[in-house]
Amino acid sequence: MRVTDEHGPSAGIFLAELGITTVSAPTPSSLAAPKALFRLSDASGEVTFEQVSPPDASSLSPDDAFVLDASADRASPAVYVWVGRGASLAERRLALQYGQRYLYQHR
Repeated sequence: MRVTDEHGPSAGIFLAELGITTVSAPTPSSLAAPKALFRLSDASGEVTFEQVSPPDASSLSPDDAFVLDASADRASPAVYVWVGRGASLAERRLALQYGQRYLYQHR
């Protein structure tokens, strides 16, 4: 499991997994592997963890946290946790827990 802060040094790795070309490009094998993106949000007053479609950069919000399942990539399998700059304290605290729970339940 890798944890990534929105403006941290490893944010480029997370964004590259989503296919954003303004950062270092991912390997061709990671582009072909299916990915799943999940949003962790408490904007409604309750914490929700829901799949986001499509799993690309346009789905990201700096006000939430996200879990990206890129574990189907045989070359570099990973589950990423991304915390947006404007994420609430609860989202920040829960992001890694939700990422770990997802990892244990799905892989």
